[in-house]
Amino acid sequence: NACKSSAAAVRAALQASCHGEGDVLRHLGHVGYKLYHEQAPIREYDMTCTNLAVDLRDGVRLCRLVEVLSDRCGEKSVLRQVRFPATSRAARLHNVAA
Repeated sequence: NACKSSAAAVRAALQASCHGEGDVLRHLGHVGYKLYHEQAPIREYDMTCTNLAVDLRDGVRLCRLVEVLSDRCGEKSVLRQVRFPATSRAARLHNVAA
């Protein structure tokens, strides 16, 4: 899905009906509407595990497992400390140590 934020969803919904109006979000801002929500890339990460040796290697799924087992969410979430995407060895080590 291409809509990763509330602003993108509004633009997509109003694109055809407000053709030629300019920036729709600017117009909404003038009347007091502010769109803040944006989906974090970690929420799109596939957390399914099929092979433990491979799937837990980057530390992202491991942190999610710790979060679920310890019932830590919100501000205390382990996923807030994760470096994503974990492309380098240093990032993977950071994730496993978190």
